[in-house]
Amino acid sequence: MAETRMGSKRQKSETTYNEEMVQVQPNWGGMDDNLLQHIFRFLPTKDLIHSVTLVCHNWKLACWEFLFWKDHETLDISSLRTLLGPRKPLLKGLKYVMKLDTKEGCCPVRIRNIIFSTPLDMKFYHLAFVAKRSPKLRKLVLPGACDITMDLISTIIKKNWGELEELSLGPLAHDCSDRFFQRISNCKNLTKLHIFGSPLSSTASRSHFILDENNASIIAEHLLQLRVFNIDGTKLHKFGVETLLSECKNLAELNLRHCRGVVDPPISFLILTPKMKLLQKILTVKIRSGTVKNCTKAWFTCSSADSSLCTAEELVNQLWTGDVVEIVRFKLQIFTKLNLF
Repeated sequence: MAETRMGSKRQKSETTYNEEMVQVQPNWGGMDDNLLQHIFRFLPTKDLIHSVTLVCHNWKLACWEFLFWKDHETLDISSLRTLLGPRKPLLKGLKYVMKLDTKEGCCPVRIRNIIFSTPLDMKFYHLAFVAKRSPKLRKLVLPGACDITMDLISTIIKKNWGELEELSLGPLAHDCSDRFFQRISNCKNLTKLHIFGSPLSSTASRSHFILDENNASIIAEHLLQLRVFNIDGTKLHKFGVETLLSECKNLAELNLRHCRGVVDPPISFLILTPKMKLLQKILTVKIRSGTVKNCTKAWFTCSSADSSLCTAEELVNQLWTGDVVEIVRFKLQIFTKLNLF
C-alpha cells in the first residue's frame, strides 16, 4: 500500500515537473518582429546568416528582412558579396535572396526598388536573372557596372523594366551613351536620372560619359518626362549644358557634383603648341527652374548668393566664368578633337 502511494506521489511530481517544463519552454517563433530587429543590430552579419537563420523559420524570415529589405518594397543586395565571400558564385546568392519564401509573400509582387550600392562584379546574366523576377521595378541603383556594357543594360531595361521611374547607374561609356538613351525611351515614367562617372584623376574617365551637345539633344528628345538629372564626376561641355537646359521641357532640377566643365581651346591652339592645355572648371552646383512674368522658363543656381532667374545661356556663361584649371596632355592626343575627352 505504501509503495502504491509512493509511486502515485512520484508519478504526480513527475507530471507536475513536465507540465512546468512545457509552460516555461520559450516560444522562439512567437517573438515580436521589432524586438528581433533590435537584437539583430548587435550581431555580426555572418552570425545572422550562419546561426540565427537556423533557430526557426520565423527567425530566418525576420533575418532575411533585416539584411536585405530596407522597407516593404526595397531590396538592397549591397551586402551580398560580403556574405558570400570571394569564392561562392554571385548567382547562387541572388537565387537565395530572391526566393519566394518571405514574410510578405511573393518577391516579384513586392519588389519596387533594387539597390546595388556597392560593386558586386555583376555580369549580364546576373542582372538578367534579377530583371526577370522584378517586372514592376520603379527604382534601380546600379553603380560600378563596369563589367556589363551599356548596350546590354539598355536591352534589359527595355525588355523588363518599362515602368522605371528612377535610374542611377554608371560609369556610362561615351561611345554608346546616345544609343543607351534612345533604347530606354520606352520608360515613359522615368522622371529621375543619375549618371555616375569616374574620379577626376582616373585615366578611365576619358572614355566615359560626356554631356556634350549631341548627348543633351538625345536626352531631351527621348526622355521626355525627365524632371531631375544628377551628374557625378563626368565631363561637361558648355553647349551641352545649355542645350540640356533649353530643350528638356520638363526638367526642373540639374545637380552637378565634381564635374569638369571643359572649355574647348581654338583649333589653331591645338595645332601650334607642342603640349595641349585643356581649360576646365570643377563644378558642383544645383540648378533649378522657374518662370518669369511672360511664363518663359528660366533658371537659377541654389548655391549662388545671387539666385535671380536667368536664361540657360546666361546661366551657363556664369558657370564658365572665373578661374580655370590647366590640364597638360601630350600633342599625340590632339589630332582628333573628339578623342580629347
